[in-house]
Amino acid sequence: MSIQKVNISDSYMISIIRNHINKGKGLSLVRIGDGDLDILNERLTPHLINFFTTMCKYKNPKEGLADGRNLLLKVLKNSDYVGIMGNNKISESLGGIWRWDFNNKFLQEANRLKDPNFFDAMLVRGIDLGSIAGFKKIIENNPICIVTPITDELKRNNLEKHLGVKISYVKVPMGGNLKNKKELFKELDKISEKIVITANALQGKEFPYYLAEKGKVCIDMGATLDAWAGKITRPWFNDGNLQSHCLIK
Repeated sequence: MSIQKVNISDSYMISIIRNHINKGKGLSLVRIGDGDLDILNERLTPHLINFFTTMCKYKNPKEGLADGRNLLLKVLKNSDYVGIMGNNKISESLGGIWRWDFNNKFLQEANRLKDPNFFDAMLVRGIDLGSIAGFKKIIENNPICIVTPITDELKRNNLEKHLGVKISYVKVPMGGNLKNKKELFKELDKISEKIVITANALQGKEFPYYLAEKGKVCIDMGATLDAWAGKITRPWFNDGNLQSHCLIK
């Protein structure tokens, strides 16, 4: 078994994002988390059974697993940069990086022709990208669009004021059909901003590469947006912890 490792440094990934913003060139960053790895490895865990039957409305969770896996294979084929867990303080605190082993066979199965560009998924919660001060430096006063189910919470937490830029929002459902997203993509087609950040679990993993093909710089930020909404959904967002810099109170 060949295990893929992170091969793009945080600093280089940040420079690539900045370069694409400055040049107005499309770019997609997506992250593969532990639940995504369970799907790719066809492990139908109790959490995934609940997810597919409750959130995605599948009568048979095995069908949800198959559809979710096909979705992720498309994501691996088409995304420019893929985030996986690297050697960092979070993985160390949880017992080591082996828990997030990413098998290269998934790239072969996906028929990925792009270079195998892998960054540390925790970059989006690092100071350079996950903190308000760091993110402001990267976007350089450009307006942004946010695609997520938690748009109301972000507005209530005055994210636009904190970032100091105009923000448009696309509210997407928490869950839903994994195959028929025609209406969702119609909403994405209306986005005028060149910088888009997303957080929509498995359902949103296709958004970055879809928007990058339309010239957008699109970053899958995941739970970072929870912290920006003032929600402590990860223990590391608590005061004094490893990612407390993400939290907007």
